[in-house]
Amino acid sequence: MNNAIPLTASLLASCLLASCATLADPTDPTPLAAGVETQLPSELPSTLPFTVDPVRSDAFQSLFEDARLSDYLDRALAANTDLIGGRARLRAAEAQTAQARAARSLTLSASGSAGAATLISDFDFSDSGGAGLSFGYDPDVFGRISANVRSAEARQAVQSAELARLQRVVLARTAQSYIDVIASDLQLALARENFEFLGETLRVSRARFEGGAIARADFALSEAEYENARASLAAQEGSVRDARRALASLIGDFADEDLRVANDLPNVSDSGLGLAETASRAVMSRYDVQASRLALVASVADVDAAKAAALPSVSLSGGASGGLALSDLFDIDSYIARLTASLAETLFDGGAEVARIDGAQANVDAQLASYEARAREAYRELVAGFDRAHVFEQRLAALDVAARAAETALDLESIRYDLGEAILLDVLTVQRRVNAIRADRIRTEAGYLQAVADAHLAAGPAR
Repeated sequence: MNNAIPLTASLLASCLLASCATLADPTDPTPLAAGVETQLPSELPSTLPFTVDPVRSDAFQSLFEDARLSDYLDRALAANTDLIGGRARLRAAEAQTAQARAARSLTLSASGSAGAATLISDFDFSDSGGAGLSFGYDPDVFGRISANVRSAEARQAVQSAELARLQRVVLARTAQSYIDVIASDLQLALARENFEFLGETLRVSRARFEGGAIARADFALSEAEYENARASLAAQEGSVRDARRALASLIGDFADEDLRVANDLPNVSDSGLGLAETASRAVMSRYDVQASRLALVASVADVDAAKAAALPSVSLSGGASGGLALSDLFDIDSYIARLTASLAETLFDGGAEVARIDGAQANVDAQLASYEARAREAYRELVAGFDRAHVFEQRLAALDVAARAAETALDLESIRYDLGEAILLDVLTVQRRVNAIRADRIRTEAGYLQAVADAHLAAGPAR
């Protein structure tokens, strides 16, 4: 069985070798993984503990150029309820590790008693007493305690890695939620601007209709556009409130009205999108992949513990006790010392021990499959994250050109309308196109920034 794990991990490495070698930064045609080692470790670690560096808020602060975002990231790390729960789970795992390690130590216990007895006929009391000191020790001849300690240490490391993973997720979601609030505010400003524009258009249309300059159909169309803008404005106001509530929840707050954000979407810093490590190292450094790998280590230790539990148990015990009367408690000659070595073996248990070993081995196989799946999914997320950011970047460039062209078309159509060369329907049609492009650009820019955060998250701490 010990040879099976490195062999399977090597096969997994071979499977990922071809895929990792194709990863390329979408902004740079040079493959990120070209000519570098892209292998999973071929052997599992045999010694622990495993340590995880604390996740700091600047892991995402340096991604965007926005001072206010930094404050929200700090608050999220300190007060997010998911992180509070994660820290509690880590403390519980630490306690389990301490409990497992304590089994290696000597146990010492003391006892004492005192009493009196008499015949009912004469009430002549005679006292009695006793005191004892005993110890026990398991020399762990077959390694059961050591295997349990390794398993507990690995599970503690899993919780440590899970907490670090959760911290990065919370930081990413906080940054994305902050971006969403700004984008919602910008969409609200655009909706209000459009509402005011259509209100002025309605006022002019009413005056021209009453003067006989335009037909009733044009006036009715202007009125319909105005009321539709009113409905859109109300919907956008609701979206703004939802976005602020989401950000408040992430930072462990309830008062979303006091949240302050920038007036414009932040820029990506110069060191924002890209990999400082190879693709394979980025994948293997991710905390979720490390947690899955450590869970596999714990399951291997469980197999060792199950096998050791099936072997005979050896223990040492001893103590001293004595005293028949209270007056004898401090008489050393009344005490008896003992030292015992014991050996115990289960002769028949109906196959329970074999079943425990088989179950532990099956858990190893399941954890190995989970480890492979997690590594593959991490690679997929890494590639998809960079690709999605690149797609948004291309769309943003195209929308910039479209927005300028639409603004020019609107200016020309407004001049034609003022000169009487175009009807109101033509102006409103162009205006709707301009508004749609503006709104799409805001959504696309926000989507690009959120995709950058996702790519940064997918790249792991080695980014």
